[in-house]
Amino acid sequence: LILTATGEPENILEPLKQDLPSLLVVSQVEWGTNLAPEATPTERFSTLFVEVKPADGQKCERCWIWSTEISPKNICPKCVEALSG
Repeated sequence: LILTATGEPENILEPLKQDLPSLLVVSQVEWGTNLAPEATPTERFSTLFVEVKPADGQKCERCWIWSTEISPKNICPKCVEALSG
């Protein structure tokens, strides 16, 4: 997801930036700097726009999250840590 926000939505989401992929159940969340024509305004906030694009990287064979840091065993860093512990 690419989120473009100003004002109240930005203030609400900014502290959650690291957790947004988990909260929104997506592989990646980016902050948009320019509003793309494909971006959809949200119903609740007129200054929050959402654009959906395919995630970068490859799919982890364990958790199915897309990551740009897939290991030689085809798993993401989070799964590498979980399996090594």
